[in-house]
Amino acid sequence: VYMRQAEGHQVELDLVEEFNATHPNIHVTVDSVPAEDNYPKLVLTSEAGNPPDVYMTYFTLGAATNGLALDLTPFIEQEGEEWFNSLSENGWVFHEYAGKYYAVPWRVAPSMVILNTNLLEKAGLEVPTGEWTWEDFLAYAQAMTHPENEEYGFCIMGSAEDPGTDYQFYPFLFQAGGKMIGEDGLSAFDSPEGAEALQFMVDLINTYKVTPPGTTSATANACIDLLAADKVGMWTNASLWLGIIRNVYPDADITIAPMPVHKSTGALIGGTGFAISPLSKHPEAAWEFIKFMVAPENIRRWAEAFDFTPPNVSILEDPAWLADPEQAAVAYAMLNQKMYPLSHYPEGPDLESILRSYIQAAYLQDMTPEEALAAAAAEWDPILEKYVEDNWWAAWLR
Repeated sequence: VYMRQAEGHQVELDLVEEFNATHPNIHVTVDSVPAEDNYPKLVLTSEAGNPPDVYMTYFTLGAATNGLALDLTPFIEQEGEEWFNSLSENGWVFHEYAGKYYAVPWRVAPSMVILNTNLLEKAGLEVPTGEWTWEDFLAYAQAMTHPENEEYGFCIMGSAEDPGTDYQFYPFLFQAGGKMIGEDGLSAFDSPEGAEALQFMVDLINTYKVTPPGTTSATANACIDLLAADKVGMWTNASLWLGIIRNVYPDADITIAPMPVHKSTGALIGGTGFAISPLSKHPEAAWEFIKFMVAPENIRRWAEAFDFTPPNVSILEDPAWLADPEQAAVAYAMLNQKMYPLSHYPEGPDLESILRSYIQAAYLQDMTPEEALAAAAAEWDPILEKYVEDNWWAAWLR
């Protein structure tokens, strides 16, 4: 049994049919479940003793820490290093926990810069390709800011309720040379690098004034609306948002570029993968199905139909794939930037809620960046100390 996200494309179901036709000793039955119900159903069916053998996961860490995902490391080692390296290192990173892998990457979504091409053209700017810097980013934001026309260069999410508020901070932290988690398994963002990154964002709001009014209540939806209405020039979020925005606003004039660099490259990455239940009675057959689904020729068909980024290095390097400038931008980021896994900590929702509240305080200038990050770290560390014995944080030490 394969539990998938019901919102997926027909091509995925076609691939399952082809697998069944070419593997007479294995039959895959599909269970299509809305994405937000995948994890709850996995929990309920596991408790009842009849979970799916294979499931699509964007929640690998949670599944692994709750005994819902089989350690796939022995299967991966059996395939060999060449097979492992055929999938991007940045694709593997959010399926790793404590030095072991609990899912195989299927689609990836790194943080990127989404740009309004009308405001770019109005400012006489080209879409950035390859490496560009914080200084370039600021210059772009300033060139697209015209308060008299209610046009601004960059939309920052600042609501204490929106996950984007802390997600948007992380890439700038990494680009400043900072880390979220240190070698001791505790928070590491309370650092000079963290303060530099948060100060840069505070300055975009309060010194350079390149963000729309009301940043501290802004959500992802607010930024999307402004971007599509030609009122915002740039917004940073996962690459998959390009397709989501176009689905909601088919006439939006937008495109995508890699994240800027500062002292280092740096981006967040999320996505989905294939995992196997530890209660599966057919783990070997499940592994054969996963290998079939992530084969380059199969992922490519699915990625082209569903407008998602594949993790396969051979596709990301293929000149035919790179002929599309937007696919080329994401491929460049995947192959050239260091990425860290989205929401990859124990008790992640609680930790992230704490951090975004203090980021909002810095944006409001109620606290300095140093004070805000120190206060957040003081609340993070007692939570993380409970998990130090699990030695879970290898993905953060790249």
